Order: sequence, then C-alpha cells, then structure tokens
Amino acid sequence: LASLAAIGSVLFGFRSSTFAGMSLLTLVMASIPGFVFLAIKIWPQTPLGRRIILQLPSRHPADQHASDNIATDMIGRVMKTEMAFLPSGELRVGHQRYSAVAESGFIEAGVNVIVIAVRQRNLIVRVTSEPLTPATNPLPAITPDTQQNLLEQSAEALGLESLDEY
Repeated sequence: LASLAAIGSVLFGFRSSTFAGMSLLTLVMASIPGFVFLAIKIWPQTPLGRRIILQLPSRHPADQHASDNIATDMIGRVMKTEMAFLPSGELRVGHQRYSAVAESGFIEAGVNVIVIAVRQRNLIVRVTSEPLTPATNPLPAITPDTQQNLLEQSAEALGLESLDEY
C-alpha cells in the first residue's frame, strides 16, 4: 500500500507540474533506501517478524531455557510429519506432542524431517531423505482387557506426570 501511495503521489505530482513530479520522484527515490534499512533493522524485532524470521539456535547453554533440556534428546531424530508446517506445526512422538517450527519455508504432511535444534521449547526441523529413527519407547498396545483397566492404573504407570505435584 505504501508503494502504491508513493507511485500515486508521483503521478499526481506530474499531473500538477513537471517540477512537482520531479520533486516527488526524487523524494520517493531518496527515501527507499532508508525504509529498506529500517525494515531490515526493526521488522525482526516486531511480533510478526519474530514469527517469520527464525533466529539461529544458541550454542551457549546459559542462553537456553531449562525447559529446552526436555526435548534436547530429540535432536538428530528423524520423524514423519502428520500435518503441514506453515512454518510451524506439531510432531507427535508416542503419546507426547511437541511444538515444531520448520527451519525455512513450508513442509508438507507425510515428509521425513530431522530435528536440528531446540529453541524456546520448539523443535527446529528440516526436511531430510534419511530413514525414520526407530522409537526408543513405543507405547504398549491397548487391548479391550487393558482398555477397561486404564482408569484404575496410576498416572506414572501410564507414563503421565502425577497431579499430586501441583
């Protein structure tokens, strides 16, 4: 919209007089580098810019959150996406879901991805052609007999955190 407004002002300037048109054209052309500089410096600091432009993962352990340590064992694992990443989505590992963000661009559903980093509790993933990493702790099969007993089992037996801690 700003570009259309700038072009419109130059056109209306030329309709008024050649001097006014040339003055507005010079002003618009001179201000373009300034706006580009501000867009590069300020836009990544805005909420929308932070969502679109990914920061490089931190290599300093002091910069990482304690919650990132939960998913650090996921780094290097190859998984299949169940949904498209636009650039964010979710990966399911067993009964847990992890918030994930594509390193760059769009990732289609059903594609193998490798986890390359963890940042702010988000797995950073990249498309790969490597085979899937086998699950280290598969879930037990639920049969009709065990399905009736699920409510009688403790949270720890099901692999869930206990609510007593809260």
